[in-house]
Amino acid sequence: MLVGRVLCAQPYRRLSYFIRSGPEDPSTYLTWQLRSCPGGSTVHLQVDHAEWADTDEEAENTWLPVLAALQTLLSGDGPSRP
Repeated sequence: MLVGRVLCAQPYRRLSYFIRSGPEDPSTYLTWQLRSCPGGSTVHLQVDHAEWADTDEEAENTWLPVLAALQTLLSGDGPSRP
C-alpha cells in the first residue's frame, strides 16, 4: 500500500507530492510540470529520494517506463477504456 500527500497542485501546470510504501520507508518526492508547446505539451518529471540515491541507470529503469506509458495513454495509442 502506498501512502503520500499532495504538496502543491496548480491545475494544468504542476503537481508535487510524496509517496512511500509504509510509515518506516523512505519517501520519494515527485514533481510533474506541464508546459504548452507547438503541437502539444511538454511533461517534465523531477524525482527526489529523500533518504537514498539511485544511480542514473536505476532511476531511468524505474521512471522511463512510467513516462512511456503516459505518452502512450495521452497519444491515444494505448488500450481503450470502457
